[in-house]
Amino acid sequence: MKAIIFDVGGTLLENENFDFQKGLKYLYDEILDIKESYDDYLKFIDSFYDVFERRKNSDLEVNFQSYLNYLIFAYGKKSEKNSEEIEHEFVKRVYQIRLIDGVKEFLEYLINNHYDLYVLSNTMFSTIEVEKELNQLGILKYFKKVLATGDHLLRKPSEMIFNVYLKYLKGIKNSDIAYVGNDCYVDMSAPIKLGMKAFLKSDCDKEEDGYIKFKSYDSLLGWFKNNG
Repeated sequence: MKAIIFDVGGTLLENENFDFQKGLKYLYDEILDIKESYDDYLKFIDSFYDVFERRKNSDLEVNFQSYLNYLIFAYGKKSEKNSEEIEHEFVKRVYQIRLIDGVKEFLEYLINNHYDLYVLSNTMFSTIEVEKELNQLGILKYFKKVLATGDHLLRKPSEMIFNVYLKYLKGIKNSDIAYVGNDCYVDMSAPIKLGMKAFLKSDCDKEEDGYIKFKSYDSLLGWFKNNG
């Protein structure tokens, strides 16, 4: 293997205390020029939840900036903050992040053994926001490139979003590229079809048909030391 692409949420870090309504309340209180009650605002927003539900079963991505534009068009904007600042403050209110045990040591090992590391993350948020999270946890420096689906129309398990990366990594054979994720369908199906190595963060260490399960980064590190 020459290159390894990582998922983010549930793979490199955990999103804890997730509460989307806290983000919506921030927009109501500080960003949108709203004259109606908070309850009426939430009723209006309810009409958008169907879009998020359909997103779960689709290859098409919904991005935060479009969602914000939708609300600003409806209500107007009272804040002087730009969209990047609003997104960052929104995310800070919606969840907290924690680095998964063993990640930094594993990335150090890979860098020291001359692997090129990349990120491909399913998220409605921007690449800039994902980079901020990785930087906050001290691991952005390990990655050559970060791609968040919120900037790129498509989301995993679409093979097309993986093909964007494979095109970017021209000169490296698919069989020399691995993907590390935590969802069997979303993260494993396309890499397997494309002839990549695939590693699934799971509850056990086991070789499956087409991919390898690992329980912890200590066990994955052991696999790489023996087979990488």
